[in-house]
Amino acid sequence: MSEMPKCDDTTSESTPNTSCPEVTGKQRENGKKTNSKQNASQKIGVLEGHFSLDDLSLLSFRLTETGPSFDCWNASPQDFQTFVQQFADTEGVNTDLWVLGERLYLINHVWEECENHNCVHLFPFTVNKILTPEIESC
Repeated sequence: MSEMPKCDDTTSESTPNTSCPEVTGKQRENGKKTNSKQNASQKIGVLEGHFSLDDLSLLSFRLTETGPSFDCWNASPQDFQTFVQQFADTEGVNTDLWVLGERLYLINHVWEECENHNCVHLFPFTVNKILTPEIESC
């Protein structure tokens, strides 16, 4: 196999990490301790889990074995509710709207439960994959 050509504009210098710092419990320069990611995300309502909002269009379900397939992003609130009420308690959710964040939260919770009980094969949603074309390098 041939070696990949190196682009002219690359360097051997390391690139600084600009992502959020990992939780270390160490004090920052200002004297405050770093917060855990979980606590920070809970404060601002960040949706974390196996799937992201972008994945909702790749997750689908069927109301019947031979019926049409609905993706979780575009499914009507009624269709989504009809499907999830079979296995999830939706008390406290505005099922007339089923906003995307609540759909994602529920789907990630179901995935987590399946993982915790070693039954990911029973995850009720179908995970569809996007075929990504190969991209030529520089």
